[in-house]
Amino acid sequence: MSEVKGLVREELIKMDLKGRNKSEVILELVDILYKHKVVKDKERFFEDVWAREQITSTGVGFGIAIPHAKSSAVVSPAVAIGKSSRGVDFEAIDGKPVHLVFLIAVPENAQDLHLKMLSSLSRSLVHEEFREALMRAKTPHEIVETLSKNIER
Repeated sequence: MSEVKGLVREELIKMDLKGRNKSEVILELVDILYKHKVVKDKERFFEDVWAREQITSTGVGFGIAIPHAKSSAVVSPAVAIGKSSRGVDFEAIDGKPVHLVFLIAVPENAQDLHLKMLSSLSRSLVHEEFREALMRAKTPHEIVETLSKNIER
């Protein structure tokens, strides 16, 4: 099983992000992780994600962003996912708005888990059919199913 599949749960998926910019969207997803006890200190985790984001934008192109951080604020590894029909400027490498955001949360002592998760997710997201299936998904269940079927088959 891939590193990502086991860490995506329906309750960590928001189908309609309200945020109008990168920081608001990250905050929305951090809040979801906090409400589900993945993160014990949402301010600290946001600061860690934001510090990483300042190094290089995690807008990877194709309407996708994958912000991430290893943090002492994370209790257990997880991936929060958000969709934005409007699109958000994430300073993506292709300059296009982001419609799917995968926020990877990894405990500070988890060694290279976040790199494995990033790698697994990135390899799958290069496939246009996979990205389109995620964008067409109408429910968190459909997103989890799509991820389960397509990540490192």
